[in-house]
Amino acid sequence: APIRPVTITRGYRSTQAILNFAKSLLPASQRDAQSLQAGGIPPTVRPAKTAKARNGIVEEEAVRLCSAYPNGQVAIIVPRDDLETLQTDLLKKGWLRKPHHVWSKGGYRTKVLTPTTARGIEFDAVVVVEPGAFPRNVGRVGQLYTSLTRANRELSVVHHRPLPDELRRHGRG
Repeated sequence: APIRPVTITRGYRSTQAILNFAKSLLPASQRDAQSLQAGGIPPTVRPAKTAKARNGIVEEEAVRLCSAYPNGQVAIIVPRDDLETLQTDLLKKGWLRKPHHVWSKGGYRTKVLTPTTARGIEFDAVVVVEPGAFPRNVGRVGQLYTSLTRANRELSVVHHRPLPDELRRHGRG
């Protein structure tokens, strides 16, 4: 028998606030997804003047989220091209690199992942770094959407390059 695709319109992982933020990346016909977790904390968007300043803000956000979810899991998701500079900065600031993408400092613990290594995993809170640098595939931003929706409860976006057109309205204010 022919296979009939079914479009999922109910989200189970992320809050409605996170879905509302991320779904602007989807084609208009696919933006009707609703979450079982109504409401939620609106995502934070923090711009920086330079990559070095951006990395400092990423660390601030990771520490803030680790404090907010002390028994949860926090991740930083960064495009591969920005991974090395972020990791170098974390090492200089006293973070220790452990197996399985885990980084720790002063009782805080986070994972530092690329969009590819973050697929299929969920976290209480996520810091997405440089969304404008995420790769596009046939004009679509699937890796970015997937990275944004890894967060179950809280999302922070940190950037120094321009945001993707689809997210620019969120970067104002």
